[in-house]
Amino acid sequence: MVALYIEGAIILCSTDASITIENGTRETTCKEDDEWSSFEPSIKSWSMSGSAFYRTDSTPNMHDMFNYLTSTDKGKVDVKWASKEAGDSEFSGSGIITRLQGSSPGVNENTTWDIDIQGTGVLASGIVI
Repeated sequence: MVALYIEGAIILCSTDASITIENGTRETTCKEDDEWSSFEPSIKSWSMSGSAFYRTDSTPNMHDMFNYLTSTDKGKVDVKWASKEAGDSEFSGSGIITRLQGSSPGVNENTTWDIDIQGTGVLASGIVI
């Protein structure tokens, strides 16, 4: 099971953990290229997101993420997308919390919360210790 870790702590009761890695491109099409566009690799970017059941008896929870978001660091956190198993691969880096959302959909439904983190700088690939 892969989960989202923020500041070294796993998001408990998580229901989803996602990572997106993008390799941007820049257009290099010249007039003499006729009908075909050409591109070169450009800037890379990454982001992570997760969802969890809303709980106040475990940390980190939505309230902890709100505290990071409103701190003097303005939502900057160290994040990791990894399993708990030593020797497994992991991705890690620093990011900025860009969205927190809570949802209480209806009668007898679970309350959940979501987080989005925009990566800033290098995303490292490593091994879980």
